[in-house]
Amino acid sequence: MRTIEIGAFEAKTKFAELLEKVARGHEFLITKRGRPVARLVGQDCRVPVENGRQRAWHLYLKIQKGGRKIGARELDDLVRESRRELDKSARKLSE
Repeated sequence: MRTIEIGAFEAKTKFAELLEKVARGHEFLITKRGRPVARLVGQDCRVPVENGRQRAWHLYLKIQKGGRKIGARELDDLVRESRRELDKSARKLSE
């Protein structure tokens, strides 16, 4: 779903309605005087971010393992693999 832009005043007056829509998968960008100030998203949207942090840590440990150095190609492959898995989990959330 695409992000819907909404002014801060309108978001304040329709907050309960926005929460219901967020629970159904909508996402809102809240603006103040035309400038973005906040994003209202469902709790499940944090999962890919947390997975990304965890994967980054595992990638770091894999690189440090045994003190061996890895080449640029191997590092690129590991990063690409992590991105694919994150994209897959993000697509599952948006379905």
